[in-house]
Amino acid sequence: MDKLINFLGASYPQLIVLLLIVLCAFLVLREWRLMRAELVAEIRTHVQSEVRSLTGDIAKMAEEARGRLDVLKTLQLEVQGERQKFDEQVAAVKSEIDNALAEVRSRSSEIASLAPTRRELDWIPPAILAHRAKEAHN
Repeated sequence: MDKLINFLGASYPQLIVLLLIVLCAFLVLREWRLMRAELVAEIRTHVQSEVRSLTGDIAKMAEEARGRLDVLKTLQLEVQGERQKFDEQVAAVKSEIDNALAEVRSRSSEIASLAPTRRELDWIPPAILAHRAKEAHN
């Protein structure tokens, strides 16, 4: 035990320096750990703030997209209505054209039946032909 006390007494300045080095290392490691914890907390706070901001922006963009989609749906319905009207008008005009064409064909066949052949012209005088045409028309 005396040897230990003598050794400690002789090594006292070195032990004090060693103790100070260990104490400084402990304090540095503790500060480093605290600084790291604060940095992690600050980063988390900043990231959460950015995520909230981005989420709000995304919600606004989604709402704007919904509004635009509603406008497009309205326009599509209007276009479909106009197309349907156009198709109905085309069908009505086609029907009128078909009726007019049928009437033209009917009158054309009437005229063709009334028109004399070349041989009939030789035998029927024009006055009689005009009289027949008037009768057929009435």
